[in-house]
Amino acid sequence: MTCSDAASSAGGDRRGDRPRIAFVTSVYDQISVGGGTFVTYLRRAVEEGKLDMTFFSDDIAEPDAAYEHRVDVPAAVRAVPAGWLTRAWYYSRAVRRVHGRRAFDLIWHNNVITSAFDGWTKGWLPLVGMINDYTVEQCRTPFARREQFGAYRSSVRYAWRQLERHTARKASFVVVNSDYMVDHIRTAYKLPEHRMKRLYKGVDLTAFPFAPHEIARDPVRMLFVKRDYRTGGLPSLLAALAGLPFQVRLTVAGPPRKEHAAITSMARAVAPSARVDVVGAIGRARMPALFSEHDVLCVPSNFEALGVTLMEALASGIPVVSTNVGGVPEVLAGGRAGWLARPGEPNSIRTCLLQVVDDAGMRQKKVEYGRTHVKHFSHERMLENTLDLAREMTRQCDHSVETA
Repeated sequence: MTCSDAASSAGGDRRGDRPRIAFVTSVYDQISVGGGTFVTYLRRAVEEGKLDMTFFSDDIAEPDAAYEHRVDVPAAVRAVPAGWLTRAWYYSRAVRRVHGRRAFDLIWHNNVITSAFDGWTKGWLPLVGMINDYTVEQCRTPFARREQFGAYRSSVRYAWRQLERHTARKASFVVVNSDYMVDHIRTAYKLPEHRMKRLYKGVDLTAFPFAPHEIARDPVRMLFVKRDYRTGGLPSLLAALAGLPFQVRLTVAGPPRKEHAAITSMARAVAPSARVDVVGAIGRARMPALFSEHDVLCVPSNFEALGVTLMEALASGIPVVSTNVGGVPEVLAGGRAGWLARPGEPNSIRTCLLQVVDDAGMRQKKVEYGRTHVKHFSHERMLENTLDLAREMTRQCDHSVETA
């Protein structure tokens, strides 16, 4: 969809101060997931009068504010993977109904795939779609990533890749969450540079007290946080633990309960000397305490678009070990705010962990730099950037109409 088509439909009556945004999201009440945390910050900004945004979601249990609109999607549609396409139609219909009473300037989707129906419809609002990671894009053939995701999940993600690429090309703008993603998605999906926008996700720094502490060996309390533990590099981390000269107590947070037995079995086989506790999904409110209870966060991801958990750890003063992939170097300031290992290489991860524990001077320097650097990712700055980005995209569409 071109800006000219969409902006002409909107009538050109725009508010340059705070554009009216219809924000479509499949997660709203599920604040424990990353997308839900992002939406929580947006809701707060709406309540404080900083954004003019109306939320549309089938994840709203009981709408109790004027800016909330529950989208009624049948359970049968939500239960099947292909239901995303039908769900997109329900979302679009709901936005159109409200748009008829209170005109929007932009329709912004938290996931570009849910914009499918809007992208296929001509003469609609300027369309913004977000791509929040690149694991789907990596599945360029049905079994390209079967080692990381398994044969079934790799083939499913290959199908999603076709839809993601198609809907991204239909959108007026594509918003991603790191500089790495700007270049990666633009190149992979052959998108015009002017349609790619970067919006860093943010962290409420006041929720994470900066409290660095000394590390006492035997055991070193280590934390891993990632729902998709294979993408997060847990197998490589366990292999790295096997060669450490000190005892480790590892907490694995994030994976669903159905994966716990497999993780426990893997840990016993690969790192029998380590104590591994699998605690599963953790609510965001629990994260500050979890950081304070551990000595180091290690998430040696194979893929990572940005890494909000890494930001939270920097804010808390806990040393961070991750990998030189995706947007992680942006979060860790190229290694100045943490350690960057090579993905999938236990020896590299082990070297970083040894430095964290043995070199107190280096640890202190990186932790202190991390607290300064993470201010670039504050949720206040993210909200300011969201508004600036909405204004910029609105102006771009207005200009395209004027020059068409």
